[in-house]
Amino acid sequence: MRKLIIFIAALCLLFSVFQVPAFAAESYELLPVNVVYYPNHMEIRKIYETAASVDPGRIPRTSFERDNINYKCTDILREVITGNDTKPYTETKTVSSVKNDIATILGILPQTKEITTEDGFSGTLYLSTSSIKSEVSGYGITTSSVSTTRTYPNLYDMDAQQIPKSVTENGIAYMLTDIQWKTDNTYNADDYDIDSRYTATAIYSGTKTSSYIKGYTITAEYSGELCRTGVSVIRYTVIFSGTQIETTTEPTTTMLITTEPETETVTVSETILETTSNSEPEPVNSPKFDWHFLVILLAILTVVSTAYAVYTRMKKRK
Repeated sequence: MRKLIIFIAALCLLFSVFQVPAFAAESYELLPVNVVYYPNHMEIRKIYETAASVDPGRIPRTSFERDNINYKCTDILREVITGNDTKPYTETKTVSSVKNDIATILGILPQTKEITTEDGFSGTLYLSTSSIKSEVSGYGITTSSVSTTRTYPNLYDMDAQQIPKSVTENGIAYMLTDIQWKTDNTYNADDYDIDSRYTATAIYSGTKTSSYIKGYTITAEYSGELCRTGVSVIRYTVIFSGTQIETTTEPTTTMLITTEPETETVTVSETILETTSNSEPEPVNSPKFDWHFLVILLAILTVVSTAYAVYTRMKKRK
């Protein structure tokens, strides 16, 4: 039983080895970059351009029929083309600035930029001023000491209890830090002195907190055309020559039936037309991977393994 299981597993592995590569190879055929028709010469040329590392065996050469003409691959031309390759390129640059005015930004960003890419392209990129954008990079907090004064006139004495110990102005809380007194004596018309009056000048101090922009993040795009020299491209021209598919027609058979002399002669024509085609059969594609067959093999392997396990367990119980 164990040998049977090993045989089935080997069969599945052998099937996968022979089927999967054929399935994979069929999926990687190259596509032509151009197809040229020559109706008068009954010729079609398919042009392929590949890198030097590409296997030319991937180029399709199978015969085909079109417009009652059978085309067969008769020749393949190989040409090495060396030249330059260009492509547009855009790169984004990011810098920091303490100001948000255009003069400062243009002083930070260079007008041009030389670049070389990993795939061998190089060239000069130019600053696009219309692409410049700025964003606030962050905020900071600063504190400063501030002060304010209040005047309290016409006080009877220099009593500090009459002066408020704190005041609020523009959302800032101020605390009393100093008082300056001034005497204010008056004289009336009856020529006698009245009680003295005092004016207090109170000085308050506080702390002001404010936020500020720490800087700006500037982004800009550099655009241009990059060039790569010495690029080798292999060009394959596959030539398909056409042959007209001929049709054959069997000759017409005429039967003459003669009746008695006094009667008219009646001629009956029997025409048998049969068209046969001399075209060759369509090429048979390589078999594709049959997943159903693999599933059936795996199912058989599972059933056999399960039966063997049950048989071994029953044998042990006996």
